Amino acid sequence: MGEREEIDELSAEMSKMRYDEKKEVEARAWMFAVTGEKLVEDVEDDEVIGLDRFGDALKDGVYLCKLINSLTEEDKIKIKTGPAASSPFQQMERIELFIKRAQQYGVRKDDLFSTPDLYDKQNLSSVLNAIEGLARRARNQGYEGPTFGPKEATAKERNFTPEQLEAGKNILGLQMGSNKGASQAGMLAGSRRDIYMKTGDKPEGHHVIGLQMGALETPPPKASSYGNRRDITSHGVEKA
Repeated sequence: MGEREEIDELSAEMSKMRYDEKKEVEARAWMFAVTGEKLVEDVEDDEVIGLDRFGDALKDGVYLCKLINSLTEEDKIKIKTGPAASSPFQQMERIELFIKRAQQYGVRKDDLFSTPDLYDKQNLSSVLNAIEGLARRARNQGYEGPTFGPKEATAKERNFTPEQLEAGKNILGLQMGSNKGASQAGMLAGSRRDIYMKTGDKPEGHHVIGLQMGALETPPPKASSYGNRRDITSHGVEKA
């Protein structure tokens, strides 16, 4: 067995593990309620047909196009018939048309599947999720028939008065921390700490050196001219 065949076999096994048989039965029941046509005729409504038969029944894209057409009033997909309509190209084209129309209908892109997921049976669980997403969206679009899956979440708009918005500016968010009951009383961090050159009385002025400035063992020379202005006279002699 080649590397490609091993990858395909592993992908098929993972797809079977993810496949939800209960969701398959519910999806088939919902699609039958919408289209009036069974996906597979020779099985009971509560019977599991399994991953392979489910994929084969949807593979040509015809049933999916009928499904989305049943939910929309305008711009319906034209389903071609005849020998040419059964070609792989036509089948994949119908699948792509369903995906496009479902997205236009309002199904989230994250809920949809890709053409190989269905046509090559790479991920039929994503196909079930897409049908469930379509059912949720149909409920919000006014479809009054049977439901399938949880109700789609809707946004709840909240309107605040100018006074409420202004009051909210004074509220400190918890993610910023809380200063309730805290103060800087008794804190010495950053305070000036003086060093005295001699013990006894407290000296004044430049004899006091802050620790953060470093310490000098001896005071700087009083007669230092560093930084003073030095003028040049017309005789070329510097005058300090």
